[in-house]
Amino acid sequence: AGNGPLSNGCKSVVSALALLLRAQGVPSRVVVGYHGGQYNHFGKFYDVRQLDAHAWVEAYLERDEHPEALRDQVTASGAWLRLDPTPPAFRYAAGVSPSRLAEASNYLESIWNDHVLGLNSSRQKRGIYAPLIERARAMTAPVRALVRDLADQRIWRYFARNLVGSRGIDSPDARFPWRTVLVVLLLGVSLILLVRLAWRLALQRGYGRRMRAWLARSRSSARGPSRGAPFYRRFERLLARRRFRRQSGQTQQEFARHVARRLGTSHEAAPLLDRVIEAFYRVRFGERPLDAAEAQAIENTLDQLERTLARRHS
Repeated sequence: AGNGPLSNGCKSVVSALALLLRAQGVPSRVVVGYHGGQYNHFGKFYDVRQLDAHAWVEAYLERDEHPEALRDQVTASGAWLRLDPTPPAFRYAAGVSPSRLAEASNYLESIWNDHVLGLNSSRQKRGIYAPLIERARAMTAPVRALVRDLADQRIWRYFARNLVGSRGIDSPDARFPWRTVLVVLLLGVSLILLVRLAWRLALQRGYGRRMRAWLARSRSSARGPSRGAPFYRRFERLLARRRFRRQSGQTQQEFARHVARRLGTSHEAAPLLDRVIEAFYRVRFGERPLDAAEAQAIENTLDQLERTLARRHS
């Protein structure tokens, strides 16, 4: 039952009939709901609006009190008979049938309400996930059936026998060559241990740092931050040997200040760092290349920085 916008005339007529029936001792009740509805040709459903709200009366009558056409549908104890005293002017006040454009608009609105606004978790499972799962099961059914057949036939025994046969043991009941497998595993573990030992020795003798520096040089390209300033690559390699490496989020100036803080602001390497970074910014962003004398001065600065860091390290 609904609570549609019933007119006062409709309410009065229905209420009057119910009161008259009760006054005559006939059980009656007022039922509120909807009458009619317009068929939507796009969505294949009936569009019931608030304008279709309606009220009527139901009276409880004995079987012999019902019309003859309805007595076959009534039980021996009686049934409720629907009575509608509303005039047709109130009963069909919904108006003419909507146009095709209105039907299309109502259909789109119903799609939005059902599949967007009303899409809760249970409807998602029924409308989206369940069909996808069923489709995936149907597509993988042949593969799963093949796997079950192979498992039933113990296909792995076939491959194991072929492996044994390739080792020169053709008997079907020959034992698996556990000794051969054990030797292969021991050789693999020994090779891994030898590689780790060689790498540790290389690190102790300095070859590891040289290899990292060579890899860093090979990864650097003309598009890198040191474009047009090759002395900056030497600057970063020099600091990398002292375990100072620029992070990806650091600018060159931030990196130099970080190194200066680690060394101490009063350290003699601090002005050397500033001199190299100043030259790099001039070349890289100011697009003012160094002449021969300035380039030689920067190389001398790097030599001095290398000696300074070496003394500190020693």
